[in-house]
Amino acid sequence: MESQEAPGLVARRLAVQALERVEREGAYLSLALRALLVRRRASPAQAAAATALATGVMRWMSRLDYALGRVSRRPRTSVDPTLWQILRVAAYEIGFSRDTPAPVAVDLAVRQARTLGQGPAAFANAVLRALVREAAGGGLPAPTDGPLDARLAVTHSHPRWLVRRWLDRFGTGTTEAILQANNEPLPLSVRVNPLRATPERLQEAWRARGVRAHPTTLVPGGLWLEGVPGAVESLPGFEEGWFTPQSEAAMLVGHVAGARAGEQAVDLCAAPGGKTTHLAESSGDQARIVAIDTHPARLGLVRRNARRLGLRSIRTLLADATRVPLEPGRFDLVLLDAPCTALGTLARHPDVRWRRRPEDIETMARLQRELLEEAVELLRPGGRLVYSVCSFEPEESVDHARRLSSDTRLEMVPIRLPQGLAGLEDPELETETAVGLTLLPHRCRTDGFFVVRFDRSRAR
Repeated sequence: MESQEAPGLVARRLAVQALERVEREGAYLSLALRALLVRRRASPAQAAAATALATGVMRWMSRLDYALGRVSRRPRTSVDPTLWQILRVAAYEIGFSRDTPAPVAVDLAVRQARTLGQGPAAFANAVLRALVREAAGGGLPAPTDGPLDARLAVTHSHPRWLVRRWLDRFGTGTTEAILQANNEPLPLSVRVNPLRATPERLQEAWRARGVRAHPTTLVPGGLWLEGVPGAVESLPGFEEGWFTPQSEAAMLVGHVAGARAGEQAVDLCAAPGGKTTHLAESSGDQARIVAIDTHPARLGLVRRNARRLGLRSIRTLLADATRVPLEPGRFDLVLLDAPCTALGTLARHPDVRWRRRPEDIETMARLQRELLEEAVELLRPGGRLVYSVCSFEPEESVDHARRLSSDTRLEMVPIRLPQGLAGLEDPELETETAVGLTLLPHRCRTDGFFVVRFDRSRAR
């Protein structure tokens, strides 16, 4: 239990433990936090604080390390790993948090460090007090000289290889805008299940909880949420199947696909089922949808989501999506939301930026090519293929779209922009998006994403 003498220590200990698991074991931050919060029976307030602290540290990690390195007389390699995480949490609060005064952040960190001994506590006190003095002039220090990519990588806390890649592609202005957007937390959004509720019904139900909900701007049928007191799944209507938590970029995929009553559809990489259930809802639960995934537990999530939403048109199939045991040329609609680097989700999942390596892009692109070959095989003449990834790297997005559209044997006709979405045309990507639609994080306030629809010629 958290003592009265040390308010806030529980949340900070949980944040430090989650960050240690990410660094030591390669755990995903969200999963590490979830496991710790459940096991320690954290209160909603403690869970919210621990999540905010750990996510903030992960988002700003290289900037924090740079700032701490400037005021520490010892190199990071000689500092106890737990102590360094304690310092990171306090540095994040000093530099970026509006909730905790700097003296309080220092005091809480020193109290934590005291569990490691008087020496670590004294070291933490000296380093953090020096950092407070450094930050008094306008925030945590950042480099002012050296190569542009190195300066931006530290200032905006992204891996240098990725910054260099975006500079080569977009130039300085757009790259800085993307980096800044990736460090701004995204608001929560949900997709309303039209078979059970309306946006207005949800807005009314949540108003009493102090939750403000506004219609999404890119696609109909979604809501942005503000003031959610805890997990979005705790809101009225979740258990009743009125809504599904989903990013607006992900909603766009189901909107583009638009399953219809009576159609046969297949979702090749379905789990956990957000886009699969969107297909079912858009068809009035009158399509016949096969949801495929390689993991039994994740397919279980698809079934649970379908039951909660009251959907009966979905059946699951455990299979490798590169070798699907289904009849070729049978499906009216094939959806391939492919595994990818997820480099478009850095605002939502900041640990992804540190997890990825340059070679991962081509590794994922090879898998995506295999999946697309299978997707085309399943499609009937006159059918449509929707391909999407939560990445805007060209190898994972427009390169695939160009290849499909230029292969005359496949008879795949690209649909440049779905009707009603022309406002998303991005002049910065005009030459790249001759096929498909690219969402950049700084332009649409959602995940970076790519989606393309192909219609297959009926003459085969």
